[in-house]
Amino acid sequence: MHALTVAVSLDEGRLEEANQELQNNVVPLVRQSPGLIAGYWLAPMAGHGYAFIVYDTEQNAKGAAEMAKNTPSPDFVKFDRIDVQEIVAST
Repeated sequence: MHALTVAVSLDEGRLEEANQELQNNVVPLVRQSPGLIAGYWLAPMAGHGYAFIVYDTEQNAKGAAEMAKNTPSPDFVKFDRIDVQEIVAST
């Protein structure tokens, strides 16, 4: 398994809009991505948000990373990092 880890900066004055964007657009899009096992988005803190999305293969995680990089995002969300990492242990 591989994880897509995402870090974003958010305009703190527009957190409600960011949450609506997440719920209405991002989550449904990710739900359709090949090989998805699970996705987790953490509540933003100090203008930063994080996501951890698990895929069955490295190829599917990399495909999701490319999708994220190539999908336009609102002006109040800026990607800081998008990484693919192998999961080496779980409970």
